[in-house]
Amino acid sequence: MNQESKSFQASFESRSLKESKWVGLTGLKGSSRAYLLSRWREKVKGPILVITPHLRDAEFLLGDFRFFQREGSGIACLFPQWETLPYDEIPPHPESIRERVNCLFTLMRDEGAVIFSSVKALMQRVLLSSDLKRSTYTLTAGEEVERDRLVHFLHEGGYASARVVEERGDFSLRGAIIDIFSSLYEEPLRLEFDGDQLESIRRFDVESQRSIRGAEMEKATLLPVRDISRDPSAQTMATLFDYLKKGGWVFIVEGEEVEREAEAFSHMAESHYEKVRVKKTSVPLPDSLYLRSEDLLNTLGRFQTVFLQEGPVVPPRCERIYPLDVESNEDLQREIKSIFQTEERSTEGSPLSVLLKHLRHWQREGKGVFIVSHTTGQAERMRDLLSHYEIASRLERGKRFGEVMEERGVITLLTGLLSSGFRAFEEGWVLLTEEEIFGERRKLREEKPGKRLPKGEGAP
Repeated sequence: MNQESKSFQASFESRSLKESKWVGLTGLKGSSRAYLLSRWREKVKGPILVITPHLRDAEFLLGDFRFFQREGSGIACLFPQWETLPYDEIPPHPESIRERVNCLFTLMRDEGAVIFSSVKALMQRVLLSSDLKRSTYTLTAGEEVERDRLVHFLHEGGYASARVVEERGDFSLRGAIIDIFSSLYEEPLRLEFDGDQLESIRRFDVESQRSIRGAEMEKATLLPVRDISRDPSAQTMATLFDYLKKGGWVFIVEGEEVEREAEAFSHMAESHYEKVRVKKTSVPLPDSLYLRSEDLLNTLGRFQTVFLQEGPVVPPRCERIYPLDVESNEDLQREIKSIFQTEERSTEGSPLSVLLKHLRHWQREGKGVFIVSHTTGQAERMRDLLSHYEIASRLERGKRFGEVMEERGVITLLTGLLSSGFRAFEEGWVLLTEEEIFGERRKLREEKPGKRLPKGEGAP
């Protein structure tokens, strides 16, 4: 196994890294994984799949990736797992199905997306791409539509007839109007007909049931609201890997932990299958619904795979290791926390003085220093605070990190959601979040209402 020390920039330009089948990148602290993935997206074409041990890891990593992502660099989306247990009779939440189907549709169209997924989500089988193509319906305003065929499509795609469309997957027939809450759009669609001619397509508000002003559409695409076959026991299903085109890259966050989670999920599926088959005569085999852990590892062999490790150890299959020179901000946090825990503090020994000491030290060394706040208001308060202590700063409104990362001389203040910062001394900069300075004020990632089932309703 070869080991070469690399900076971020050097790793992107390394021919040996791009030609190796299994690679390990180590020393990735804080949000540096997301930064690396955003830069990788700029350098290579084709889809990228990022596998994490847990769903929460994927959600945070996706959020950090979006902070670093340059505008126009492509689609990034979450491929979530079902909240229900294997063989559970409670259906998964429609929002989870929506996200999964949208990811599959994006990959099928070869849009070069970056997909973030937990290993459990990957192990659940999905629609064949041919099935997804057949389950896609395109509508164009002004054209004739066979309404019976459209209604048949909706039933086959998993939609449910309702008096009023309120939830994703509902559709309603009301004379010359058909309302549909599709997977692809944030709001439901209202189709208005004159006979068989589709006169208009409008988005409408769920609460008021009124069309949204200026929300007319020339075309609309209807996707199924199911991510598996109608009869999984009778029809072969695919995995998300089957949607990855040739040339796709796979990144695995903490490889050994991902392998442990995969093995645990395989055992769980087998165990639940044995329990259910005692009560039912016809139960689909686990292999028809889920990918085995050993099959998952074998499937990875089809792609160039990079392990993203925080520590220095990589899985044995790695052909090359590239240690990256990255530091976390944990020492600064510990130093500030220790002063907070001290009962008597002088001005020289205040938490703020610790921050100022580090900022001045980094500036003397010529490092770029970037501080990320959630809102413009918080960033403005940070600017005023630094100004009070005669430290120059500049608030970059609406700019992304990639646009300002070369700036030096003054503290650069940015706004956005970032779970944590890190120090890339080889690159010549330090990235901090307000939470790392002042402690966490509120949750960084608030879940959308209704996205996850409450306890006792199928959530594991």
